[in-house]
Amino acid sequence: MSETNLVYTVDPVSLITCINSHLSNNDLLTRPKYFNILKTSVGKQNAPIQNDWLYTRAASLLRKIACFSYKKSDNNYKNLLSKKTKSKDRSDYFNIMTILSTYGCKKDRGTRPGKKVRCNKTHIISILEDFKKLNWIKKTTDGHFLLTEAGLEFINEMVGKCQK
Repeated sequence: MSETNLVYTVDPVSLITCINSHLSNNDLLTRPKYFNILKTSVGKQNAPIQNDWLYTRAASLLRKIACFSYKKSDNNYKNLLSKKTKSKDRSDYFNIMTILSTYGCKKDRGTRPGKKVRCNKTHIISILEDFKKLNWIKKTTDGHFLLTEAGLEFINEMVGKCQK
């Protein structure tokens, strides 16, 4: 993680688009059961309209993990991978609940006030398992998700493609 932070050098939309096209062209993700009718959150009424929404979500998730990993690289990345850390700062956490809250939405409850709900776990867990199989991410002992060296190489390769 000693390399320069390349994630922030390109536009997030173009990076997500590059990763999306790479994932979909090489068929690197397994689609969950009932993919075409799967809602992304309890607050949504229908499934997404786009056919490649899973790849876009995966690309966005990989970028978020990369940003978190780069942030942690400044604060002794190796120690975070090896032992448990006790921190009270919310920005230090990037576990499954943080991911679900990030991709959640506001639920329309009729005449009652809206309420923030998390996204569904099914497709997020499927994406994270696929990234683990590809050896792009690693889960620490306290539940954080961080990039591995292979994941860092992939992100840097995608950043290089986006800059051209």
